[in-house]
Amino acid sequence: MDALSKIAGFILWLLMVVLYYAAIFLGVVLGCYVGLGLVDLIAGTSYRENFLLRWHTWQDKRATKRAKRQAQTEAQGARDANWEEA
Repeated sequence: MDALSKIAGFILWLLMVVLYYAAIFLGVVLGCYVGLGLVDLIAGTSYRENFLLRWHTWQDKRATKRAKRQAQTEAQGARDANWEEA
């Protein structure tokens, strides 16, 4: 019976340790979420909207660079074709 109580005690201790660290992790995550919400509330902005705006701006810049590169490649190909014809 003594071994059984030691095993049960260890399992309970392990459960308490896991729950303790889970509570800390959850507190940090919720704290960050609430903190960002308070910042948004005070500043009158939305962190989510600002992030999405920056994301789409970055995507637009990438698309513009890609289009410029494509146009330069096509122009270079046309110049090369004209050079070969001459």
